[in-house]
Amino acid sequence: MVLRPVFVAALTALGVAAAGAQEDGGFAAPSGNIACDYFEGFLRCDLMEISNRVPPRPDDCDLDWGKAFGMAADDRSAYRLCHGDTVFGSSTPVLDYGSSWSRGGFTCISTERGLTCRNAHGAGWDLSRGNQVLY
Repeated sequence: MVLRPVFVAALTALGVAAAGAQEDGGFAAPSGNIACDYFEGFLRCDLMEISNRVPPRPDDCDLDWGKAFGMAADDRSAYRLCHGDTVFGSSTPVLDYGSSWSRGGFTCISTERGLTCRNAHGAGWDLSRGNQVLY
């Protein structure tokens, strides 16, 4: 997947916003393997570990690739991020299995099988250690 210019801008904004990430609100899965954060109209979720094969790194990505995902509230599809940071943090509250989180047009549901997140347009993902499906 090729990174669109808006994604690069979002990543730049995330780097600046990372210090204040908890002010906007985020959460972690009970497994500790998934962490998400919300940044004013943008949702990002990272996986600590994955067990499946990652799609090839885009030629224009010279940072980390494969375990971070993003989407804006008005996006029609979600995407993997080329990134140099993470949203994992020690003060993130846990989203218990069977619970949901909603903010800024996004809804996420935590289950023992993984994390499902969508925006109002149906874009989103199903994330787990063994599989990452983007919509």
